[in-house]
Amino acid sequence: MHWRISIVGVLALFVALSCNQQPVEPQQDNVDPALSKVVFDRWIEPLSAAGVVDWVACADDGAGEWVEWSGFVNVHWFSRTTPSGNEVLTCKFDYDTATPFSFVGLSSDDEYSLTTGHDNCRIITKPEGPELFLSFQANEKYINQDDEKVHFRNSWRLMIDADGEVKIDRFVLEYKCPGNP
Repeated sequence: MHWRISIVGVLALFVALSCNQQPVEPQQDNVDPALSKVVFDRWIEPLSAAGVVDWVACADDGAGEWVEWSGFVNVHWFSRTTPSGNEVLTCKFDYDTATPFSFVGLSSDDEYSLTTGHDNCRIITKPEGPELFLSFQANEKYINQDDEKVHFRNSWRLMIDADGEVKIDRFVLEYKCPGNP
């Protein structure tokens, strides 16, 4: 035990003597040049749902019906590319547009308007290792003129390895109508 105290004492003395009490300021020469070559980008793309037709099994009082979508949202894209070639894309959906997503029942003429939505994605591409990883999630809620609700949920996870083989592929697309028969 006595020798442990001696080693700790010598180390503390060495640290104390090596410090000259001068503050260390960041030096421009210490900046990693690779970090300065990371490329950041951002842009906005409109996404239209006009003319998309889909089956909603719980719509029209639970009888189910085909619906036609309309409207558009703005998708905000953010990109980061490293010198090694890795690229990370993320996106967020902005529903605050003049005509946000909505849909109409083709047999009932019920009009469903968006009340809330939270959609996002992440896409990672790498020249080494797993070549592509995609993650997408949509979570949107709609209500019609009779206060009937539809909850739209969509998610997708995809991973493709460096050999081009799909390792993970999970896709969920569902409509739920809370309170409808």
